[in-house]
Amino acid sequence: MDGLLRVPGTKFRFGLNPLIDFVPGIGDVSAAFVSTSVLIYAVTRGLPKILLARMALNILINELVGIVPVVGSAFAFWFRANKRNYDLLQRHLELPIRSRKSDWVFVGAVLGLVFVIICAGLIVSLLVLQAIGRLIFGQ
Repeated sequence: MDGLLRVPGTKFRFGLNPLIDFVPGIGDVSAAFVSTSVLIYAVTRGLPKILLARMALNILINELVGIVPVVGSAFAFWFRANKRNYDLLQRHLELPIRSRKSDWVFVGAVLGLVFVIICAGLIVSLLVLQAIGRLIFGQ
């Protein structure tokens, strides 16, 4: 999601996430689903809570800034939350620790917060689109 394509002649890579973010509402939701699926996978692999917290923070930062039209999409090009989380996951896959119930409770709370943020972002996006429609069509 964050490193699929490379800008020719440079080392800069980007993926579908920042491109999808340009679609109001839908882009943020789809990016959040992918991000949270990586977090759930990390729990099943037994990553420590501190790493789960770092991964969750990356998701939350990406979603909070992603709510702001245009700025959020530009931020996604730079921040690349999924790439950061993937790197954290890869560095710690060698630890064969099973996840505990408290890990699942923590991730559940984070997913609940991400859900609330996504809903708020959708509402804001719809209100902005409605305001733009009123300006254009004069209603």
